[in-house]
Amino acid sequence: MLDVQGRPKWWVIWYLIPFVNYVSALVMFIIHCLDYAKRFRKDGGFVAGLILLNPIFLLILAFGSAQYQGVSAAAAPPADPPAAPPADPPAEEA
Repeated sequence: MLDVQGRPKWWVIWYLIPFVNYVSALVMFIIHCLDYAKRFRKDGGFVAGLILLNPIFLLILAFGSAQYQGVSAAAAPPADPPAAPPADPPAEEA
């Protein structure tokens, strides 16, 4: 799961620390849901579905038409906006 999300493998350690794992598990679960939605180019509604009804929405990702975009595609910055047209040349004075 961490490979799909592009997260480091040492994150597993957070689940092994007593008392910390309750809070970190909840926070990391939400981060995992956000990452899954980002990797499959889904919106915020799908993130809410992943958080609230995780098994169902994971099956939707698995068997639906969503395509995995990869870590680099999701982490890439958006395309640059089109360049502004060149400024008009200064008017010549007579």
